[in-house]
Amino acid sequence: MNTFEQSNIQPSDSSSLRKKKGKDSKSERPISLVSAKHEFGERIVFNEEIEKKYGKLEGMLKEKTGKEKGHEWRDGIDSAISASLRCLESLLREAGVDMSKVKAVFGTANPIYIERKLICESLTRRFTEQAGFSDDVKIFEESFGCGGAALGVRSMYDWFQDQPAGTYAVYVTQDCPREMVEDWNTEALFSDAVSVSLWTNGSDGIAEIVDVFASDSNIDDTTLGIDEEGVWRMHGKGVVEDASDVPAMVARQLGIDLRDYTIAPHQPNAKLLETLEEMYKVDFYKNVAKEHGNPTCSGAFIALEKVLAKEGKDNSPMKDILVMPFGAGGYGGFILRRKHSRGG
Repeated sequence: MNTFEQSNIQPSDSSSLRKKKGKDSKSERPISLVSAKHEFGERIVFNEEIEKKYGKLEGMLKEKTGKEKGHEWRDGIDSAISASLRCLESLLREAGVDMSKVKAVFGTANPIYIERKLICESLTRRFTEQAGFSDDVKIFEESFGCGGAALGVRSMYDWFQDQPAGTYAVYVTQDCPREMVEDWNTEALFSDAVSVSLWTNGSDGIAEIVDVFASDSNIDDTTLGIDEEGVWRMHGKGVVEDASDVPAMVARQLGIDLRDYTIAPHQPNAKLLETLEEMYKVDFYKNVAKEHGNPTCSGAFIALEKVLAKEGKDNSPMKDILVMPFGAGGYGGFILRRKHSRGG
């Protein structure tokens, strides 16, 4: 099957770094991940609570999605911002980096619906202001949606090329998906979570970007399952069909074989990831989805953090990591080459 013909989103002709860099790729500044931190919502939401709320049979959620529990923020967006700030403080302290060296904040967040109205404020801007960054720090919020992280990483890479060596940037995801769902079919899947990572344009880090593929999607509200009242009602089979095409698109655009990589995907649903494993005959790291459900924008970054934390704990050869934050708001992936052992 021709994957691109089957999908409702088309690749960008100039989205891959390999295409843009060409023969001059060695002259590009290295972009390194220094470290990453995450938090889940403070309140644990067990499957039984959701099943009882919607009158579903006990055990149905585990059977259908493979997840064990979810999380929610006690104070909604305020809790998410506070968790992001804690992650940032811990990152800077452990890395020994002064906040003044951070010159940009890149952010991705899901759209937040409260009482069926979209909150338009930028969570990235709110995080940046409360963190106390300097007034001239640059703020980039590429897109809403799980796949927006691929777009953001691509933009971050491009931005870094024009900065002095030793510059730092923060990438933050802040998710409150339980605020934007009202029916059991979607509320059951999600977990509130945040992830904050620190990056630099130098070799001082635990992994270095090798390549990025990201493309804006043309998915409209109807395809996403957002109805005329602004309520998100997912259509399960359609989501599975779209998602199953994405790994092939990413592999084709990056010119890689998925089997050569450790894959840290966006974690939408453990059962879906099992389906992808059958299709592609490769492991899609799914422990986050199994344990916590779908952390939306934060999912791929949390999976990456977990994969890096396993480094050196077994005798298997270390592969480059393909981070695949596909989903609404864009699709794609980026490759990170591990540089030395360090716990995540």
